[in-house]
Amino acid sequence: ELLRHDRDHGSIVWVMGPAFTFNGYSREAFAKIIDAGYADAVFAGNALATHDLEGAYFHTSLGQDIDTQENRPNGHYHHLDTINRVRYWGSIERFIEEEGVRDGIMNALVRNGVPYVLAGSIRDDGPLPGVYGNAYEAQDAMRDHIRSATTVICMATMLHTIATGNMTPSYRVLADGTIRPVYFYWGFWVRRLRNIGKVIPDDDPLIDRVPEWQRDWRNAFQMMVDAGAVKECDTIEELEEALGLREDVLVQAVK
Repeated sequence: ELLRHDRDHGSIVWVMGPAFTFNGYSREAFAKIIDAGYADAVFAGNALATHDLEGAYFHTSLGQDIDTQENRPNGHYHHLDTINRVRYWGSIERFIEEEGVRDGIMNALVRNGVPYVLAGSIRDDGPLPGVYGNAYEAQDAMRDHIRSATTVICMATMLHTIATGNMTPSYRVLADGTIRPVYFYWGFWVRRLRNIGKVIPDDDPLIDRVPEWQRDWRNAFQMMVDAGAVKECDTIEELEEALGLREDVLVQAVK
């Protein structure tokens, strides 16, 4: 019900890790979510885009068949071959068009005109064209979408989840003056967010040097959790129920 409301009246941002590209079922499932209009922006890294496009190009992810998980001969080169081909065409969009890609997450994003931000790291292979190598530019691009977000769903990525959480406001003021919470979904990393950065212990001997608004953030965050504005999910089954998804859809995707 929440996602249906925000699809029509809000903005849903997904923060995704590469595990979603490792089998055909999860790629198809998330592509259907995008096709149904439940994604207004997607944050990810070089790996998700690379292995999703590898799945479309070679039917493998990290060299394993995305349906059977069997290793393919020389499959460990597939993601590099995919990156090189995308770089040959100059962009992910051109690669999809010229190579006839018809499935997967990146194809669904491009086909539906859903913006995506690929924040890279020094460890990335390639990287793909369009991946941000500058962390500050990546943050700016993410903020452009997170400012209007009403629901944020983070799955299978630690660093991107924490980065997004640190820049996500707890509420939004709508055009008519209505104030509504921003819903942030994930499990362990919500607790991690609560314990980094702006959270200051009450008995810290240096607390007098901490600005008031930073001290208050700790209590404000707990109030958001208590009020349900920030959702903690300890299991995948709880996350399915919170998102209103069909039973076992996420469990099977993870398997």
